[in-house]
Amino acid sequence: MLSTALVWIRNDLRIRDHAPLRYAADHYDQVIPVYCFDPRHFGTTMFDLPKMSAIRARFLR
Repeated sequence: MLSTALVWIRNDLRIRDHAPLRYAADHYDQVIPVYCFDPRHFGTTMFDLPKMSAIRARFLR
């Protein structure tokens, strides 16, 4: 039976130095990364500036 790890990815989308992802890859047969869009990241600051650039938003999509 294969062992499976579920890794919740919040803001850090880098994979080269993502410690939980590395641990899961080293210790489990399968790894399922999960990323949930947080609507708070797409809002504006108190100065009415976007919290996220269009380039980053396109990357996430």
